[in-house]
Amino acid sequence: MESGYQWKDNPNYPVFPKIREYSGAIILISLLLLSLMAPILTPYNPVAANMDEVYESPSITHPCGTDGLGRDVFSRLLYGTRITIMVGVAASLLAATLGVVIGLLAGYYRGIWDNILMRGVDMWYSVPEMMAILFILTLYPRSILLIILAIAITHWATPARLVRSEALSLRQRPFIETSIGLGAGDLYVLLRHMFPNILHIAIVSTTLMTSHAIMHEAALGFLGLGVPVHEPSWGNMLSEARNDILLGVWWTSFFPGIFIVITMLSVYHIGTTLSERFVPQRELRAE
Repeated sequence: MESGYQWKDNPNYPVFPKIREYSGAIILISLLLLSLMAPILTPYNPVAANMDEVYESPSITHPCGTDGLGRDVFSRLLYGTRITIMVGVAASLLAATLGVVIGLLAGYYRGIWDNILMRGVDMWYSVPEMMAILFILTLYPRSILLIILAIAITHWATPARLVRSEALSLRQRPFIETSIGLGAGDLYVLLRHMFPNILHIAIVSTTLMTSHAIMHEAALGFLGLGVPVHEPSWGNMLSEARNDILLGVWWTSFFPGIFIVITMLSVYHIGTTLSERFVPQRELRAE
């Protein structure tokens, strides 16, 4: 007789597997709601200095303490959530769009177009991402838009290669050949038949790239090359807290670091969950 209670196999308790499956989305949505409710949850201005409250440890009035300028860390975390997640989502959407277009065209037209586009992907893979981002950031004055563009430009190659591989397989399917034989134009075939069948790749790639984009934004902020210093972002908070640990002030770096890790893990969990959900759908279409 087996011991223990296997709740996941009990049809009367389906809620627990669902919570585990959607835990990433629940955490991410909670963070977004907290950031939107920041003016209600905290009375402190995230950028206003208060030299009378410098380096106060976590307390009831300041749940996450204050930094070297007396600014409330909790307020900066909530307002910084907007910027960090916005940069991550916008950069990943832009990168996925560029990658999907290039991958679709390469897989559909094949031949010389495929060779040219894929050699470009191979060349881009040889360039370290962070080096390319830093180079782009030196070309123009620093801004949130420039950071989004820099991260997006360095992340398009992965979805392009994934989409191209799927598009090559789809291009040889009978329904594609039949549609072309009946006189359907290239744009019609691409939008009506090809794109819907690679949409799952675009969604999963976008989700997983969001995690990487958040990491890059935080790394740039830590190096002092992220969003403008007057904007409260998690990367900027880590950059400002670099020397605080030597003073025994752990909270100015601990809480931004925890938020970054939790957000990245949540987004990654969403991506892997979507990937697992799309696998049976792909097998069903292939039958």
